[in-house]
Amino acid sequence: MKVLFVDAARYRSDGRVNRTAKAYIPAITLPRLAALTPRDVETRINLDLLAEPDYAWAPDVVAITGYTKSMSRAYDIAAEFRRRGSHVAMGGIHVSMVPEEALERCDTVFVGEAEETWPRFIADFRRGAPQRLYKGDPTQSLSGWPVPRYDLLDHGKFYSLQKGTLLSRFIPVPAYPVETSRGCPHACSFCSVSPFLGTAYRMRPVAEVVAEVKALGARGCMFVDNNIFGDHARAKELLKALIPLKISWVSHATLASADDKELLELAEASGCRSITVGLESIDEAGLSSYNKGVNRVGDYRRQLKAYADHGISVLASMVFMPGYGAPDQFSRAADFLTGARVPYAAWWTLTPLPATPFYRDLKAKGLLRRENWWLQRPGQSPDYKFLGPDIPEEQFARDFLRYYRKIYSLRSILRRVPTHFKAGWWAELMWNFGAFFVSRLRKDAMNLYSPLGHDRGMLSFLKWRFFGPGRRA
Repeated sequence: MKVLFVDAARYRSDGRVNRTAKAYIPAITLPRLAALTPRDVETRINLDLLAEPDYAWAPDVVAITGYTKSMSRAYDIAAEFRRRGSHVAMGGIHVSMVPEEALERCDTVFVGEAEETWPRFIADFRRGAPQRLYKGDPTQSLSGWPVPRYDLLDHGKFYSLQKGTLLSRFIPVPAYPVETSRGCPHACSFCSVSPFLGTAYRMRPVAEVVAEVKALGARGCMFVDNNIFGDHARAKELLKALIPLKISWVSHATLASADDKELLELAEASGCRSITVGLESIDEAGLSSYNKGVNRVGDYRRQLKAYADHGISVLASMVFMPGYGAPDQFSRAADFLTGARVPYAAWWTLTPLPATPFYRDLKAKGLLRRENWWLQRPGQSPDYKFLGPDIPEEQFARDFLRYYRKIYSLRSILRRVPTHFKAGWWAELMWNFGAFFVSRLRKDAMNLYSPLGHDRGMLSFLKWRFFGPGRRA
């Protein structure tokens, strides 16, 4: 029996599949499911971002996942494998929100978490009776997971897994994604995490997390939890257990966690270098509209400074609703982030994801430009899925990029970083100056906070910009 796992990429606005020569760090889902697949099954993993799926391999089962933005491509891959006779299964956060849509395009759909249902499917398939729909239990235990099979990936395709490179002199390698908990009680209106993983925190046994880090031989970890500090007592237990491992790590948490001094002391001692927080807005009204009650604008500066005082660099994620808000919202956001010395900032325009309260509200009001926008290939950037009445589209797009670039201007960089001179302080300078050059060399650059997170890696980006089609950009 042969099983192929596929992580679908997205289409670009020119119709081509989004590809890059190298990615920064692998995702965890497919290597974990591969580890839950019996060893007598011939198993491969294809990352569509890096290479076209091998249709000629003729797998018995093709298991496809992807985010909402990549579903048009995912369904095309599914159609081609079905045409060739493979049994196609699909799962992940998108198809879990719209399983009826996926059932029209594949043979089996997994709704919710698949750690328990995937082994059951393999057994059913082997006896010739695979079901059309498998539903995961959102309260299932997170214990007993095997170590993800990263050995099925080409390590040469990931910066975080390569030793002996220039970048490996600056970041701890190998670095792997590790999951220690699931769930989020905050239920932000635009986020699909709570509908998918539930609103209760579920935590892996600390001993199993430590054993996995050791088994991987990791020097660095990206803890992919939605909120690694969601339960402070358990977080402290985990952090104490991580200290002897002497790793460096990054993760996600709330800004409010900075109010627990002991927690931050343990995070620093355990090797925490950066935390991504959902700042979202610098206006209380904006936070209220997103149902982001955990944030308090008046506490932002104090909490940001608390993280910096413990050597933890904050990546602040901000969201803006196309066509909505005051015309000066971008300039005020840029001034605040610079004045508060936020080392990294990521700006996003809100995308309505299916089954979220935000999507349902826009749909009920008739504000969506296309209801099932993910089934169509993207248009030219910025390709907003909806547009409010407050700001014309061209002005919104122009000011969004203008002030996003301002954050990564030399003047702003020199005011903001470094925020500390503890371990890893130089990373703030390296990343910010990388973002500065990307923002000047590529006019349509949208994710400026990460010079390595573009459509292509940094070196291939520079080659594209100066010796390829980018010269005409």
